[in-house]
Amino acid sequence: MKAINWVRFIISFIFLTQAPVSYGQNLVKMITFSDTVKDYGPVLQKAVNEIAKAGKGTIKIKYGIYPVLTQVTLEKKTGSLDIVVTGVKNAKGKLPVLKDADSTRVPHGFFQFHGNAAKPELTITISNIELVGNNIPYSPSHPFFGKPTLIYSHALSGLNVRTMKVENVTIRNFYGRGIMIGNYFNRKYDRRHRAESPIVRNCKILNVWGFSRKDDAGDGVEFISAHKPVVENNVIMNNLSDSKYMGRCGVVLEHNTENAIIRNNVIGGYSRNIHVECDWGGHLIEKNKFSQSSVAVQLSEDCAQSDTLKNHFGPIIIRNNTMAYNGELLTYKIPRAKFAFVTIYKPSFMLDGLQIINNKMTIVPEASAKQAVSANARSNNEKDQKAYIDVKNQAKVTIKGNSFN
Repeated sequence: MKAINWVRFIISFIFLTQAPVSYGQNLVKMITFSDTVKDYGPVLQKAVNEIAKAGKGTIKIKYGIYPVLTQVTLEKKTGSLDIVVTGVKNAKGKLPVLKDADSTRVPHGFFQFHGNAAKPELTITISNIELVGNNIPYSPSHPFFGKPTLIYSHALSGLNVRTMKVENVTIRNFYGRGIMIGNYFNRKYDRRHRAESPIVRNCKILNVWGFSRKDDAGDGVEFISAHKPVVENNVIMNNLSDSKYMGRCGVVLEHNTENAIIRNNVIGGYSRNIHVECDWGGHLIEKNKFSQSSVAVQLSEDCAQSDTLKNHFGPIIIRNNTMAYNGELLTYKIPRAKFAFVTIYKPSFMLDGLQIINNKMTIVPEASAKQAVSANARSNNEKDQKAYIDVKNQAKVTIKGNSFN
């Protein structure tokens, strides 16, 4: 009789310890490398699904070089989620690498988190990992070049999220976009349901690009409908000597994005190193180093905005940045935009209060001659600067303290 009772106790204990995860429980899932696993996509997907069910948790990935051949995707339309994906250093300080280097495989993302556009409740944090895609240098036989659907792959994306933070992450050799954060609630002028205070900090986004005539994409970091995004202390570099082709934009701020800070980054190798479009303004772009591009900052504020929105846009400040141009468009025979430090698509009241202050640009003389840039382009005369910084007679602009040498 006592033996039977002990059996019942053991069975009860096992049942209780294997009870289903309850919502609100903070789970921790540890991922450990094994060379017997040929695709860690399903392993990571299972961990994400379990944390989504719990509502909160952390995935810790120990050091290793993990094959990831399938995308990890979470679609969560109801309920909140607070999830952390982070790498764990080994004894030598190395971080885990998630990798798919097979260029015969259609490009895929690594982590995609999608919430409810009308009620964004996802909080995403990703840190301390390296993601390696399967892009290769451009050539006429490039396997993905010009195919319209492939540019919409994102190495990391948080769409319809409350917020997303990406820190100390390396993304390299990826075809498409590196990081995409925002909300698709309404692409027209609407401040509701935006991603709040997303951060991309201390990251390296290397040789991330793509091309399609449908929508010439391939961006390093893109924000859509984000409030107070921060892009700080990153290297966002599509090195043309490696990739042989420009990406579209290093950083994109568009559709309802407002009050961004883009500070202390190294950005290069994109048609427009920074692109701003259909936003609410109020951005600070400062202390960045731009290179390998014909355009440092492009402001494309022609978005069928109503006159009733006058005085609703914050001034954009572009200050204390440097840019170096060495004729890359000609060197790599890339048909992209003409040279200009700061350019606007057309004048608009959205750009009232624009400030372009204390920026410094260096043009290699040989590149200047090849591009037929006038002598005025390298003058310190304010009148000449206005002709070279192409603001197309935009009203209410401050241009001062800039130098070209």
